[in-house]
Formats: sequence, C-alpha cells, structure tokens
Amino acid sequence: MTWFSLNVGTTLLGKAIFTNFSFPYPITMCIVHMVATALLTRVQMWLTKVPLARLTWRESIYALGFSTIFCANIVVGNSSIRHASVALVQVVRAIIPGITMCLSVPLLGARFTAEHVAAVLVVAVGVALAAYGDIECTTLGLTLTVVGCLLASLKGITAKAFLSGRLQLDPLDLAYRMSTMAGVQMVLLAYWFDEFGAIEAAGAAASYEHIYYVLAFHGVMAFFLNYSNFSLTRHTSALAVSVAGSVKNAATILLSIVLFATPVTPLNAVGTIVAIAGAAWYTKVEYRESQHREQLKRLASKEMV
Repeated sequence: MTWFSLNVGTTLLGKAIFTNFSFPYPITMCIVHMVATALLTRVQMWLTKVPLARLTWRESIYALGFSTIFCANIVVGNSSIRHASVALVQVVRAIIPGITMCLSVPLLGARFTAEHVAAVLVVAVGVALAAYGDIECTTLGLTLTVVGCLLASLKGITAKAFLSGRLQLDPLDLAYRMSTMAGVQMVLLAYWFDEFGAIEAAGAAASYEHIYYVLAFHGVMAFFLNYSNFSLTRHTSALAVSVAGSVKNAATILLSIVLFATPVTPLNAVGTIVAIAGAAWYTKVEYRESQHREQLKRLASKEMV
C-alpha cells in the first residue's frame, strides 16, 4: 500500500510541477530525485547500520550499466509525462507486465503458466479501458512512453538480479548506488541540454520561490518510492511489481481525471475494476504457484535425507 500510494502521488505531483508550476525541466527534476535519494538513503543506512557491500571490478561495471538503465528510465518517464497526457502514459504502460514477462524468461530463467499470461492481459485491458476518452497523443510523447516501457521492464528485471541473485544487495545499498551514479549521469545530461542555463534565465524573469519547496518534497517522495520499489522487488518478482504498477496506472488515471478536470465516463470506472480484478487474479495464481514450488522443495529435501 505504501509503494502504491507513493507511486500514484509521485506521478501526479510530477505532472502538476510541469503544468501548474510551469517548470518544464524533467532532467533537473530527476537530479533532485537522485540527490534526495542518495542523501536520505545514506542517512538511513547509517541509522540502521546497513553496510555498503564490496563489489568486484566486474560487478561494479554491471552496477554502472544498471545505473544507466535506471537513469534513462527516470528521465524518459518524467519526459513522457511532460509531453503526453497522464492517461496516455498510463495506458501505454499497461504493456509493461507483458514486456517484463517476455524478458524474464531469457534473462532470469522465469517460467509462466497460461493463467499468468491471461491475468496480465486482463490487467492491460482494464488499464486501457480506464484511460479511454483522454488520449492526447503527440509523436514525441508516444515515442517516449513506449521507450519508457522497455526501460521500466529492464530496470525491474535487473534490480531483481541484484537484489535476489548472487549479490543479494540490501535495498538501501542498491538505492544508494543507483541514485549516486545515475545522479552524476543526469547532471551531465542537464549540461548537455542546457537545462541549468534555461532555469537560470527563466528564474530571472519569474519567481521560482515556491517551486523549490515543491521539488524538495517531490525528492523526498522519490526516495521513499525508490526504496519501497526495491524492497518490493526483492521480496516478490519483477513481474509482480509490474502488475501492481498497472493497477497503480488505473488509479492514477482516475485521479488525474479529477485533478486535471478531464471528463470521466462509466467506462473509466469499469476499466479500473477490471484492472484490479486482473491483478487479484494474478496474485492468486502466483500464490498458488509459490505454494506448489515450496511443496516440491520440501519433498526434494525429504528424498535427500
């Protein structure tokens, strides 16, 4: 529930910053997220006495590659929210569970049943129905959203490998590494696109006093979201997080309709119900499969004895 609320709130506040506060600088927003995540994660690690794991040279290279995916996912995600309606972004992102499912097979060796596939399809259809009637599309917005879907799937799968694979990094450890390395990359991107210069020029012509407080609050939300996201991924699966994200998408669509004064139809509500029902179905299937796997492990251990 915490992850769900943070995800919805972060998305909607990001859209409000771009539209209501006239702050069209997605990379700078991402830098604020990374700085807040890095600082607060380090404080949390110190308070909870979580050590920073030592990585080999090769593992560090892998971590740098993951940070690039992490960075690109956040930058493209924030940019898509700026250039497309919230509903369009969420309806296209309904394909993320399907992409995650396809990529998990070769990359993680995961296996899925026909019921898994059917439940994911129901969730996708539900989100599509929830977004019907508010599809504002530009070529740039659609392109960024589709690329963001691929990056989100890769991020989830790679995070699962770091959190539950051979390294088994603590979520705080991974959040600190990713925010630090991705933050440096985002600063370079901001210089490349001259966002800092644009902000300085705009600040001379308009007052940005209030936006700084809003951005700081948004950064704190991003810290809690990143940490809860990694924690959820560690204890479930990349696909389970994607399915939960699709339900979040449906809720975000309905909230955006209210907050941004978009007309709502009964079909939007039906779509949300369908998406939630699909997610509940997937949860039931996944729980049954996990129980079956545990039973097989117990039988195997008894045979070895």
